[in-house]
Amino acid sequence: MLEETGIEIGSLQLISVFSGKEFFVRLPNGDEFYPITIAYLCKDITGDTLKADGLESLHVQFFDLNRVPEKISLFIKKLIERNLVSI
Repeated sequence: MLEETGIEIGSLQLISVFSGKEFFVRLPNGDEFYPITIAYLCKDITGDTLKADGLESLHVQFFDLNRVPEKISLFIKKLIERNLVSI
């Protein structure tokens, strides 16, 4: 986390595991795959300024869960839809 975002995290709580046909990805080069995404909740965050490393992370930000950006990945949308009530 520190390497990609500039922040450090403490303890993690497993929220959900996402996989299956609704997450199918076809890349412009023709490669196809079904990703597996594991989502965690972490309330113990420290570190300097939140910043993307430019290699593994192109953009990182915190946002209010009631004001989710329109252009966001499918698995993040599903995570919020399925788990917002329990967080």
